[in-house]
Amino acid sequence: MMKKAFKGYFQVMDFSLTHKMLLIRKTDIVDEEPYNTDISFAGVFYIEITTVYDDLHISFGNEEDVKDISSRCDEDYIGDISTTNIFILESNGKRYRVGAAQMDIQNNTLYPPETSLGPKRKS
Repeated sequence: MMKKAFKGYFQVMDFSLTHKMLLIRKTDIVDEEPYNTDISFAGVFYIEITTVYDDLHISFGNEEDVKDISSRCDEDYIGDISTTNIFILESNGKRYRVGAAQMDIQNNTLYPPETSLGPKRKS
């Protein structure tokens, strides 16, 4: 994955320990309606993050990240991980890490406090 860059203010919006999901969101107001950029992570097994980001860059981790995170987690729990399972979040000159099976980026018009995490959404 090439480094992805996002402008604006993002914040951790939702986290489900039981569903292993993390949601980071930026909300803009467009024509008096909310327009969200949601970055969601599924299969989360490791988080080392802050709660707010001003301009955000996301890329895959490197072998050093894999070794470090593997040494902090139980192998029976995380299994074999690779650089594609480590997501690096950079903001304000700092580097944060999320270990997850996948990342997804979506735009939506949900009311700002409403989650877009599938298992937690109200029907």
